[in-house]
Amino acid sequence: MKNTFLYKSFKFYGGVFLGCLTCFSCREWIELPPSIDKIPTEIVFTDSTSAITALAGVYANFGYYGGGSSSINGALISLYPALSSDELLASSTGIDVKQFEENSLRPNNFLVSTLWRTGYEGIYRINACIKGITESKGLNEGLKERLIAEVKVARALYYFNLVNLYGGVPLVTTTDYSISAKQPRANVDEIYTQIIGDLTDARKILKETYPSAGRARPNLYVATALMARVYLYQKNWTAAEAMAREVINAKTYSLQMDLSKVFLSASTEAIWQLPTAGTSSGQTSEASTFVPFSKGVIPSYYLTPTLLSAFEADDKRKASWIKVDTIKANIYHYPFKYKNIDANNSPREDYILFRLPEQYLILAEALVMQKRQDEALPYIEAIRSRAGLSAVHPTTEDEFLKVIMQERRVEFFCEQGSRWFDLKRTGTADAVLGPLKPTRWTADDALYPVALSELTANGALEQNPGYE
Repeated sequence: MKNTFLYKSFKFYGGVFLGCLTCFSCREWIELPPSIDKIPTEIVFTDSTSAITALAGVYANFGYYGGGSSSINGALISLYPALSSDELLASSTGIDVKQFEENSLRPNNFLVSTLWRTGYEGIYRINACIKGITESKGLNEGLKERLIAEVKVARALYYFNLVNLYGGVPLVTTTDYSISAKQPRANVDEIYTQIIGDLTDARKILKETYPSAGRARPNLYVATALMARVYLYQKNWTAAEAMAREVINAKTYSLQMDLSKVFLSASTEAIWQLPTAGTSSGQTSEASTFVPFSKGVIPSYYLTPTLLSAFEADDKRKASWIKVDTIKANIYHYPFKYKNIDANNSPREDYILFRLPEQYLILAEALVMQKRQDEALPYIEAIRSRAGLSAVHPTTEDEFLKVIMQERRVEFFCEQGSRWFDLKRTGTADAVLGPLKPTRWTADDALYPVALSELTANGALEQNPGYE
């Protein structure tokens, strides 16, 4: 009964808390007044119900549902990096969108500013929660520890996305405006140290079971899955192996063998999944972004020929996760992982942040990099078999890595910035994107510019190379 209530709190009360914080944090974090740290914690964190409502606001701020505010942890992280890489083309001729596709971003691009701003709005809310929970006299210590552990996982995800889009960013762990307003950019290593610290803290507290119904609030394995990804990006192969193996060996998850059910509510492979029921639209932000709202409408974004050709002919993922529309003799292929564009559509889809196949491929890559190719092959084959593909027979390290990157590409296309981040972390962005965009691509394009509005507000910030 209690778990059901907490689940309903997540769905319904998130909007209440967001409204409560609107007056404090809807503006750019850097422009907030000195009184910003004076959130009425005696109201928000008086008991377990109000504290959990506050957490619901943190997750709702991810912008994962259609009609919600766009956010760096919602569809934006799937959309703009896909345009910047080789996954998507835009139907719109709008300048701000086209700059992503053409790798010609400018610091005054409104959408670049949105990514940065929503990242720090989310981080501010989390810092405010940590402060309020810590100072609350109405919560027991065990609950305090658990709630803080949960939001530290969310903060780690915000910083992970920010550091992979911009490089070094300000490391803000306070609600004190006098500090955050003048904060310079920390370097990449410092950001990753913070991410690992938050996740390490969370892993000490969180349990294997989810703290409420569904998989909306982080458990131990959510923190572990993100830790595996972080260690992969840092090339800490032994640690990446250990973290991924821990998630895979848990009895909580299994590959969803029916591809049409992967993104549905209660998907067996969902590790972190946010519910759309009870939100303003009842749909995911990715469905509202990628799927045309009615028949005959040109999709706003469609897949590149390069991505389409990456799929093997009999790959079931292409049939299940890509929709094809012909409009005025033009053929458009667009992402169709999330299909529901109507709140009344059934079965319900919930927004997935982490899913099990990523852990399989993290483990496979980590094993290959430790010269243990034979151990890696079963994890690769599990993903390929689920997609209806025949076995592969790589022999060299390079061949194994090529297969793994291919599987990452077609499994996670247009999903959480995966392709864009992979090209950068493997050092292949120039080799891949240079020939595809010969008149536009430069090495400096691998990082987005710091928004002009942020540079103006905070004189301690420095611009990324190539955007001065």
